[in-house]
Amino acid sequence: MHKVVRWLVVTAVVLVLLIGPTLQGVAAQGTDEGTCIPIPEIPGLYVCYDKATPPNPNKLIAFGTIGPGFYTNKTLDALMVAAKYETDPVLRTKMYNVIQAISNYEVPLIWIGQAKARAHRWNWLHVPYFNPVLAAQYYPTLWKDPKAPNPDKLIILDIGDPESLDPAQTYETSGWGIDEQIYDRIVWYWGNDSYHVVPMVAYAWALSPDGKTLYLAVRDGIKFYDPWDKTTYSLTPEDVAYSINRIIESANYAKVDYPEWILADFIDKAVTVNKSEVEAALSKGAYAPVLGSTYFITSLDQWYNLFKTKFSYVPWQSNCTKIAGYVKVELKRPYLAILPCLATNLGDVVSKTFVEKHATQDDPLALKYLHEHPCGSGPYYLVEWKHQDHITLKANPYYWGSPKPKLTEVDIKIVPEEETRIMALAKGQADTGAVAAISEYKLEGKEYIYNGVTWKFEMPWLGPTFDIVHVYLNCRKDPFDKTLVRQALAWAVDYDFIINAIYRGHLMPVTGVIPKGMPGWTDKVPFHYHLDLAKAKDLLARAGVDPSKYTITIYYNQGNKNREMMATVLQNTWSKLGFHVKAQALTWPTYLKKIGTGDFQVAILGWAPDYNDPDDYAYPLMWGGYRFEGIKAVYKSGINYFVTSEKYSVVAVTGVDQEIVSKYLPGKPVVTGPQEVNMFVGGPMANPFTKKAFSGMGIEFGRGFMKVNETVYESVWGKEDYGVVMLKNGNLYVAGTNRFGTEAALLYATQMTLSAKLVIVKWVDKNGDGAVEFEEITAVKSVL
Repeated sequence: MHKVVRWLVVTAVVLVLLIGPTLQGVAAQGTDEGTCIPIPEIPGLYVCYDKATPPNPNKLIAFGTIGPGFYTNKTLDALMVAAKYETDPVLRTKMYNVIQAISNYEVPLIWIGQAKARAHRWNWLHVPYFNPVLAAQYYPTLWKDPKAPNPDKLIILDIGDPESLDPAQTYETSGWGIDEQIYDRIVWYWGNDSYHVVPMVAYAWALSPDGKTLYLAVRDGIKFYDPWDKTTYSLTPEDVAYSINRIIESANYAKVDYPEWILADFIDKAVTVNKSEVEAALSKGAYAPVLGSTYFITSLDQWYNLFKTKFSYVPWQSNCTKIAGYVKVELKRPYLAILPCLATNLGDVVSKTFVEKHATQDDPLALKYLHEHPCGSGPYYLVEWKHQDHITLKANPYYWGSPKPKLTEVDIKIVPEEETRIMALAKGQADTGAVAAISEYKLEGKEYIYNGVTWKFEMPWLGPTFDIVHVYLNCRKDPFDKTLVRQALAWAVDYDFIINAIYRGHLMPVTGVIPKGMPGWTDKVPFHYHLDLAKAKDLLARAGVDPSKYTITIYYNQGNKNREMMATVLQNTWSKLGFHVKAQALTWPTYLKKIGTGDFQVAILGWAPDYNDPDDYAYPLMWGGYRFEGIKAVYKSGINYFVTSEKYSVVAVTGVDQEIVSKYLPGKPVVTGPQEVNMFVGGPMANPFTKKAFSGMGIEFGRGFMKVNETVYESVWGKEDYGVVMLKNGNLYVAGTNRFGTEAALLYATQMTLSAKLVIVKWVDKNGDGAVEFEEITAVKSVL
């Protein structure tokens, strides 16, 4: 064991907290060095591309060829495209942190608020968690007090019918909420965790090194239940592949709605593969993104054990642990968010046998039949759907998962009239139901005596959803084409009044384009906007804009009272800046047409998720229309940076070589973030062993996002970290399981004489005081 005192300088790299020149450099139009754009907020990160094509100014269509704010910024576009297809989850998150901050600084849209969910239920109904990703509560997790009315039955009052109960056709909250009770999905979410997908039908997943192939291990022992013919079908890998392909192919046929793009944009096709093919693929190395880290997989046993261990908290992961077979999903290009896409309604698994049984020559995918005849393997099955009246579900006797449904029947009553729902809820005729914010006061303090118990009606706040409300500013029109003007308008919004008076507390502040609870969200942004007219006036003066020379028209859709009131609030505060402001209601078709063609100055809209990924927000809402060829994120920091060593001529500090770390440190997670290694030149740096000066140079390690063994390391170091030291061609190369392992390897290399060409070292900080000990745990006689 060798003991030294930690001497490398650790600095905190604060993402986008430096509002001035750093962030402005990222946001500036065309900040470019050849074909590589530096991203200052992530030192060493460059977005490189072969070719950039700007949008055609004569063919700008909101949500089609450009974002709804008609804001264009090549640097931001390049960063968003690179982040979209980045396969390192930690680096991808950091890139979206920067995008979030830019959206806050540039404000092509003024971010008003993020919706909060509120339950409306009697306290005899127990709901253990709320997950903003799910369209509805997952019914198997609910239960009622035994003394409650109808203790085995859940009664819900809803506003309207679903579009369809076919996963290939429904594209709205009601249908998705019912489908998640009837069907099992390839992957899903559990509990309150909205950040990470968990296994469901797929017991495990892995990506090929190039990120273009997704392997799924499909669990055995799941059965579909056909309530129409009272029969069952075994769920097989072929059903999983067929379900994916059916979604994509469904675009070619007339149907109720068209959500298939969520898979079709990223997936080429899905096929079943045999065990030997998967074993061969894994033997060459594959990556499993799991709970925010990436693991290097080389065998089936390692793969299965990883998912058994990491997801032991998921109740159904211990059920059906045998593997029925494998599916290979071929992607059009690497896309880490393919897992969240498969966790949506589009990832529901249908029975190929059932579909083919009801297919016709004109309807080969049985879209007409599955529209209202679902056949799933989930915890409930459909008993009856009487349109515009009710939907009845019953517990599936063949359900494989956990927990088993405690409520044996679910009755969803369709009650469009608000007052009728309020009256029924007040009388205890339903357990829960849809209640508009404006009507909540009518149920406050309501009590109901039943079975000698006084029950209370509850309306607890559950947490944020992913729905956001924002104001579009047309950045192609004067004066909204100026960042300072947009910032001024953002400072001239009475957010408190809008949130508390108009939306009655059903909104919370939002910091940018990415909502809270979604990967990539951060509140470390340049500004936390609030009403400050003095600051707004100062910004207008700095922009050289005379507000009295401008008339602003705010559009909102006719009949939307909340948006009408919001437009009035904006009209009031912006008028105080000196602008002439008016609000105008438009019919919905006219409203959408004007926004789509850019024929507007200011408009009010909202956004809800298609799937849980920041790409589903940043790209459609912020995209400036640039298209790129050969684009990718390149992390250059640490490459070709050298420090003189007393024992060796050169030490090359490299980024982590994942193959080396995984091969020689089996079972250790691969680093999922860049090393952030930079050179600095300063005064002499003392060598802890010899006490001699270190030639005026040193190594600076920036603050990282490393997550190792479920611990996030930031400005402190770990108790046990591992490093790799490799001697090759007279140079030393170092890497590690995380940033601290890399530092350990560097220190070891500069102080010790290597006994082999490749050495694994263990860094132990027993007291947490920076005094660390090295232990050479492996000496390998040859290098790769």
